[in-house]
Amino acid sequence: MQALRMPRPRALTITTVRYERVKNLGNYETQRFSAEATVNPGDDPQSVSQQLMNWVDAQLVSETADEDF
Repeated sequence: MQALRMPRPRALTITTVRYERVKNLGNYETQRFSAEATVNPGDDPQSVSQQLMNWVDAQLVSETADEDF
């Protein structure tokens, strides 16, 4: 009896990454801010993700600083 051979899984290719933050404004209101980046051939998807997260977080900080509460 021959053993069943399963095909090797293909390598996962990540082409885009997306990051979204949701901020609770109170009174059942939220504010969403998201961005998406393309992962170019040779780029490290994890590095691109971290850069995207840092950028989105910086946008929220600067936007919050401009608001009057």
